[in-house]
Amino acid sequence: MIQVEANMTDSDSKYIAEIEFMTEEEWNEELWSIFRDRSYKDGNDEDNERDDDDDDDDEKISALYGKDGRGATLEELMDRKHFREIPEFRLSVKKIFLCDTAEELSEKITCYTRSNTRSDTRSDTFKRQYWPLVKCITIKVPNSKDLLEHVVLVDLPGNGDCNKSRDEMWKSFVGNCSAVWIVSDISRATSEKESWEILDSTVSLFGPGGECRSISFICTKTDDIEENQKADARTCILRRNETTKKLVRDKFNKQK
Repeated sequence: MIQVEANMTDSDSKYIAEIEFMTEEEWNEELWSIFRDRSYKDGNDEDNERDDDDDDDDEKISALYGKDGRGATLEELMDRKHFREIPEFRLSVKKIFLCDTAEELSEKITCYTRSNTRSDTRSDTFKRQYWPLVKCITIKVPNSKDLLEHVVLVDLPGNGDCNKSRDEMWKSFVGNCSAVWIVSDISRATSEKESWEILDSTVSLFGPGGECRSISFICTKTDDIEENQKADARTCILRRNETTKKLVRDKFNKQK
């Protein structure tokens, strides 16, 4: 989870990143959960198909451990040699970066944020990615008091995180948000399971006295159309927008 706010500290000319890790006990619990699920599927012939959770688990292990993660036991994965470069994780304290530019900060925190760019885990020059251990990153932006004062932007990780602490954290944040945006590819707006699970969870968290004032379902890639539609692109885009809007609204009303 990433949150962005104005830098209101004494170092108000700096870009600051505060990285909060899960505890060793929480990471041990998450690894244990991964091993348990793998053991169950290995022993159940009727449930041997891979799913998104399997890929997600493999990505976490590969990102953090590289080739050392293949075939390793839980005890081997918890060996402290894997965490030498991040003593803050073992000490349960925040790791803090102060930078003069946004570019410098972005470079420093890359390995702590989930990225689509994967390094070669088989290489001897493999660099560990520490995002599987991260609970929350707070980014403080300088010279933005007029824009961000009293405002916090939060990018939530999604629903049903297998780590209990992260799952509870995002739910607690949603309960305090004044506005929630749920973002989905327009081609999957009514079918993407996770988006609708998040929507259901979000609605259920708001009761009397809640902070929320609006929930918006935002569709992306609205200009992504077929080649044979490009001659009349504007009409095709507007028609699909209206159709999708109606389908989303109808599905939401049926779930109330």
